[in-house]
Amino acid sequence: MQAKIFSDFAGKVISRIEANHQGITFWLGLLFFLCIVKAVVGWFASRLMHLAPPFMFLVHWPLFYFNIFISIALILRFFTGEKLQNTTKVVFAFSFLVLIIPIVDFFAYGINVSRIYPMSIDELLAEFFSFCGLLPGSVLTLGQGITFWSAEILIAIYVLTKTKSLRKALGASISFYFVGAFFSAIPFFAASIFSIGSTYTHAAMLIGTAFFLVLAFLLSAVWLFVYDKELLKKLIADVMLTRAMHYLGLAIMGWLFAVFLFPAETMNLFGLFIALFSVFCAFESCLICNKIYDNALKKAEVKKYWDLCLALLCFSLVSAYLASEIFFVIVLISLVFGLLYSLPPVRLKRLGFMNNAVIGLISALTFCSGFLVQAPSIEKIPLNLIATVFLTFSLAANVKDLKDYEQDKKEGIKTLPVLLGRERGLKVAALLTSVSFLIPPFILGFNRILAIAAVFGTANYLLLRKIKEEKVTFLLYYAFLVLFAAAMLAGFA
Repeated sequence: MQAKIFSDFAGKVISRIEANHQGITFWLGLLFFLCIVKAVVGWFASRLMHLAPPFMFLVHWPLFYFNIFISIALILRFFTGEKLQNTTKVVFAFSFLVLIIPIVDFFAYGINVSRIYPMSIDELLAEFFSFCGLLPGSVLTLGQGITFWSAEILIAIYVLTKTKSLRKALGASISFYFVGAFFSAIPFFAASIFSIGSTYTHAAMLIGTAFFLVLAFLLSAVWLFVYDKELLKKLIADVMLTRAMHYLGLAIMGWLFAVFLFPAETMNLFGLFIALFSVFCAFESCLICNKIYDNALKKAEVKKYWDLCLALLCFSLVSAYLASEIFFVIVLISLVFGLLYSLPPVRLKRLGFMNNAVIGLISALTFCSGFLVQAPSIEKIPLNLIATVFLTFSLAANVKDLKDYEQDKKEGIKTLPVLLGRERGLKVAALLTSVSFLIPPFILGFNRILAIAAVFGTANYLLLRKIKEEKVTFLLYYAFLVLFAAAMLAGFA
């Protein structure tokens, strides 16, 4: 009788949570909020002596818990067959359990408590076979152990309530046990791969967080695949890889220029990888925003695309902060301009061919972000480099207006093709994009490759006039970019 009463009560609670219509924006916001609250609670528990670094509660904790929560949602979906959006809502609704950790640890250990990951095979085995704190030997604190087993119990209750199967409830709990062991081992494996050492140092924390970032992105893709395969396929089809490669290439070029100018600095390949991930997510976020306000979607799709836009925005900003604080600021500024390019009432793209200056500005900021991954300080960025990138891509951006001619004409956006007509606009756009090939070697004084730039520019003009598609300029641009980088690194430039 009591079991039935409890089962009915659990069913009602679950149903109320599943009936909630909040989207991913709310749940991601809740996750960040709880991580900040956890830091504040821990700060007060330490009598205002120990506040977790911003990196921990803005980057590391959100990524770690996001991986855990999405994994649980997928486990519940597998064992119950419930809709993934419902299992996700239930998991995030109980995310407040993370606040148990600092509160319990304060009463158990006082103000001096250290929470670390297992950083050796012995510690990993001890944690696994001590059943995450139930038996002696685990590196988990009492608060962490209670939180973990609270999650195990809630998982079993959910599956049991939905399926009435003790076997499935046990299977879900065991699955989460292995998932928890896997994620707790990530910092150790990351440190071992990069030979950092067997202690949880700042370097180990950074590398481990980078692994959590990659896993979070992959798990998000799996989540989206299970949730809506067609949406994922459509998203991949709309990636616009040629345009994304433009910004990735600029970040790499900025990094290479810093390597060229500061040869004494150790190559920061780790920072470059994180930076490229951030730039890619930022571009795709702005691209989705532009698609929404270009009225290129069905009404039913808009909310889903907004969720995707905000999710990519979070990935971009979190990874940017992981790279460095100054990189975060530059990416944030770039995102502001990128979103204002499409968002009403500002909608900078309405400014006609002047909106290409916005593209030039974002390109210059992207170049600077790559440069700062390697350069010792922001004061080291040569102004002529920034001016070169801005001028080059303010002119070259005219090529995008060829593809968007019909849409721009319909919206009254005064681009060159709209103002001059398709054919005359094509000629002028082809001329301007061809001139853009000459700007970098001319301003930077790389006279040896000026003739090569002229060849690329001429080829661009002739081919663009004939084929009339932006892919011509992009292909020549990428080829020239590789050649330019090789010449610079070889000292030929």
